[in-house]
Amino acid sequence: MKKNIMSFSISLVLLVGCGTTGTGTDSGNAQQPVRLNKVETVETKANDWYIRIVAEDTSNNMKTAGAQLGQLEVADAVTKHSLKAIAPFTRPFLDVVFKNPTNLPVGEYKSNFHTTTASDSWEFTVKSSDNAANMILSWRGLYVLTPYIDNEGRERYQEYRSRTNPLIPFMKLIDVSTGTEIPADNNGTAQVYTFNMAGQTSRVFQWVLQSTPVTNLAVLKQVQMFKSLKVQALRKDAKAKPDALKQKRLNTLDMMNPPKFEVLVK
Repeated sequence: MKKNIMSFSISLVLLVGCGTTGTGTDSGNAQQPVRLNKVETVETKANDWYIRIVAEDTSNNMKTAGAQLGQLEVADAVTKHSLKAIAPFTRPFLDVVFKNPTNLPVGEYKSNFHTTTASDSWEFTVKSSDNAANMILSWRGLYVLTPYIDNEGRERYQEYRSRTNPLIPFMKLIDVSTGTEIPADNNGTAQVYTFNMAGQTSRVFQWVLQSTPVTNLAVLKQVQMFKSLKVQALRKDAKAKPDALKQKRLNTLDMMNPPKFEVLVK
């Protein structure tokens, strides 16, 4: 029997109205709930961990946080702990997937775990049905995992979310199409990245773990404030037009063709 990190549950949600989330795959640990923001006297670099990639489509008021990437101190982390993706079954849609990860069958995945190393990288794709959508890309975590054996002899993981783990300063996000690099953290604040789909229905990014700390260039307070205000304005705009977005989603439904569930792995 394969080892499990946690119990995964796959849910696809049709977005209608304000405040809903986008098509995606979520996961959780049914036996061991996440302990948020655990405080430890001295934290060491996590060896078993994961983060969630969060994408927000502010043009269509959609959000997905189901994509996971991380590392585990087991040799078979890639093959046993990567979850297949399911194709969006309606429009509009928003999704984040890992396309054709190394050492896995060709296809798309919602989670991609690697065996623990000092330096590493993951390539993921933001997919959208709206090629003109304004996006906010961020991350949630870092979730630190502690392995244990349950009553049935299976390896499980307890987890807690840390905002201060020493591993975080070694991480960054790269926009592959522009070469823009964003440190994962800026003085204790998780960084966000805004972009437009610019005529494309997919955008490729990399999450990188370096063996040395990421250079965090000094940014003027005025620039940081402008960036924060821009993100706030995009989120406010997303919530300001629920009726128009609801009608847009209803117009895309074809009652003569029911949704099809397709696993994106060949």
